[in-house]
Amino acid sequence: MSFTDQAMWGFVQARELPLVLTRLSDFTIQEATQAYLEQINMPASEVLGSSVFDLMDPEERPRARDALQALADGTIDFYRTYRPLSQAVTHRPGVYLWSYAIDFGERRYALTQARAMRVPTESPLVEALGYEPVTFAIGLMDLSGVVETVSNNVSQVIGIKPDDLIGHDLLPTEQCDFWIRFHSAHQHSSCSMSLTYTPPPPFPDDVVIQCLLICLAGSKSFCFILSREPPQFIQESPSRTAELELRLRRIAQEVKASGVIHDMKRLPDPTRFPALSSLNARQWDVLTRLIGGDRVATIAHDLYLSPSAVRSYLSEIFRKFGVHSQAELLSLLRS
Repeated sequence: MSFTDQAMWGFVQARELPLVLTRLSDFTIQEATQAYLEQINMPASEVLGSSVFDLMDPEERPRARDALQALADGTIDFYRTYRPLSQAVTHRPGVYLWSYAIDFGERRYALTQARAMRVPTESPLVEALGYEPVTFAIGLMDLSGVVETVSNNVSQVIGIKPDDLIGHDLLPTEQCDFWIRFHSAHQHSSCSMSLTYTPPPPFPDDVVIQCLLICLAGSKSFCFILSREPPQFIQESPSRTAELELRLRRIAQEVKASGVIHDMKRLPDPTRFPALSSLNARQWDVLTRLIGGDRVATIAHDLYLSPSAVRSYLSEIFRKFGVHSQAELLSLLRS
């Protein structure tokens, strides 16, 4: 099959990926996509090279600093939260964020996705890939397709050490030419595309690597993200989806907007309570807030649910843990 034929099946149309890369040593914004700039309603000239805290509501900055510092020192690898923005600067009330810690050599960065919304949905990256990535690598390549830098975990994803990839072409010539033509046709918009990436032998033939190529605003480099596509049975199995979701949450300990470190200390150990693996995303949200001391009315307000909906989620959680009340559940988890 020629590359043109493959593109008919494997090519994903232009998507807006609102991504920003923040250097965690000083919390300055290094790279951003046009889609991110549109979400915060700011031009690249006023964002790139500036402190990420300059965009935020002053009262929110201490919580934001706690969260990013936790990424910087390795306390957590991921968090998601809503951040109020400085309306005087951005003219936006706030954005919902998904932030990952990414290492390049000895340097650590935060890769953040942002959407101007309060109610969480699937992250833009999950929508682009079609699944929740357990591990993904990120890097930059120049206009000719040569890799400039790549995250340390690329060897876990494609079996190639960073030093063996840097300075070399990321894609075969045919794929690279296709991307350059595509970018040229969309250079005034926030564009990305998805290709199947084939690592050199002896990488297993039955493992599919998805490569997202992404335009960056005000940059002469392109961003790429490499992720292992899960087998079909994982995508279709609710139990496996729940397992992957729980794994991500265990790594992240899902930092809330208030009390980053304090909330993490109160979460139960999934190895001691197997019922945790059966909770869906919303049930987990309700449970973590209950453990944190929130009442039903507060949980309903934070999650944009009715109190009766929260009680319905709690009833299902009680059933899964074999208890009959909030007091019994909290006593069990804190035992």
